[in-house]
Amino acid sequence: MGCTARQWFPNACLGVDTAKWQNPSVPWSALLDTGLFKFASVKWWHGPWRGDASTQACAEQQHREAKEAGFLVGRYAWWLPTQSSKSQADAWTDIGWPSDEMPLLLDFEQPDAVKGQVTKSAAEELVSRIVDKTGVYPWIYSGKWWADAWFPGESEILVKCRYWHAAYPGIKAKGQEYPKALEEWLSMPAPSLPIVWDSEVPIGWQADGDHGLLLPNGVDVDIDVADWDEIRKYAPNFGPVTPSLERYKNDRNDGVVTPYEVVETLWEETMKKADGPEDVS
Repeated sequence: MGCTARQWFPNACLGVDTAKWQNPSVPWSALLDTGLFKFASVKWWHGPWRGDASTQACAEQQHREAKEAGFLVGRYAWWLPTQSSKSQADAWTDIGWPSDEMPLLLDFEQPDAVKGQVTKSAAEELVSRIVDKTGVYPWIYSGKWWADAWFPGESEILVKCRYWHAAYPGIKAKGQEYPKALEEWLSMPAPSLPIVWDSEVPIGWQADGDHGLLLPNGVDVDIDVADWDEIRKYAPNFGPVTPSLERYKNDRNDGVVTPYEVVETLWEETMKKADGPEDVS
């Protein structure tokens, strides 16, 4: 896109994504106290399944404690192309779209054993089913090396999903080096995006996918970068809603209610109340 990452995220903040590998305990309050970490995405499904009892309990504890600490939270689902798109979409939409959380994030990455079974049509079927069930487009996490191989060319359906980019420039953030790492990420040229989303601004960027945050249990947590004004648009009931100066314009009028339209309506109502009653004299 010929820009720096700072142009993607002018009001940048950090977040983490977690799964059972991190174990239940994450120092949420300590992270929030840095003033940089503000959001968290917790793995909730693997294909259509929640996992065994301990996996479910771990996810629920991470989600609950992050939310109680004051994080903007979301849930992500690992897509399995070997399973029915319909069954996975139905399992993932049983909680609807909690309006105090980020939208559902679809994890599009696959081990070598199933890469050949990934198809654009299956991904489009998956997204379409989720939209049919919830009226909201999910977000999609992937990397250029995956997405360009699986989804060559354009997709009128996938492009309507905000994209969460995976790209690791080798800049590590450890301990109190988070501000330094964030500044380096923002100053570098923005990574190249997959063809489907190459004209879009991503909703987030997983910039440190290994050893970004070393927890007391010795397990690392991936670190993500996003724009705070932009990301919280999608969770209108998360704390006080402050309209951003730059609003994402939804020009895809296809009859589906998108998060952009929901929040635009809420903003308009909020601003009318703030301005007081209309002067009709």
